[in-house]
Amino acid sequence: MIEGIHVLENIISIGKQDILENYFKGTTVKWKEVNNLWYFKDVKSPQSVIISDEIKNKVIINLIEEIKNNALVRLGLKELQSYRAKVNKLTANKQYSQFNNKVSMHIDRDIKHVSMVYYISNADGDTKFYNLLNGNIQNFVEYVKNKEFNRFQEIRAITPNKGSIVIFDGYTPHHSSYPTVTDRYVINYNVVPDLTSKTLI
Repeated sequence: MIEGIHVLENIISIGKQDILENYFKGTTVKWKEVNNLWYFKDVKSPQSVIISDEIKNKVIINLIEEIKNNALVRLGLKELQSYRAKVNKLTANKQYSQFNNKVSMHIDRDIKHVSMVYYISNADGDTKFYNLLNGNIQNFVEYVKNKEFNRFQEIRAITPNKGSIVIFDGYTPHHSSYPTVTDRYVINYNVVPDLTSKTLI
């Protein structure tokens, strides 16, 4: 859908970055814990999430939307459909660093789309990206379930940098890494753009 992995810095103003960071690090946010490795039922790796529809603060809702819109404009893309905006929190804990490898690799959904990850704060815990060396991306889930990780090659790792956003084809295998120093907060978007408007091909 788009080629390459694109990182845009300061996608919103520093003041707005601070508002978002302070909100999600605050005590009023109600996180819901889910299993980060949904395809391995016997392995538990926690992740806390909030779906944007659950957020009632209009300032925060508008900022989440502004980030998406600014990113699309910067890339010369127009939105046809947005599937979700989800806020993820990974708590810094060394015991979960065992999942900082291909075992947590995934694609967000099995449709053509663009994925975007906005970094709410600075953190350790890179986002890692992979190429499929052999096979069909449509069989991705089966490859992961069968632990056929030799099919994949890491191509890039991006360290969370507050105010930046990484944008990539939704069929690019990727995974977050559990931080060991400071909690990791991101907003994840899945968007279908109007391909007739794209500049990144």
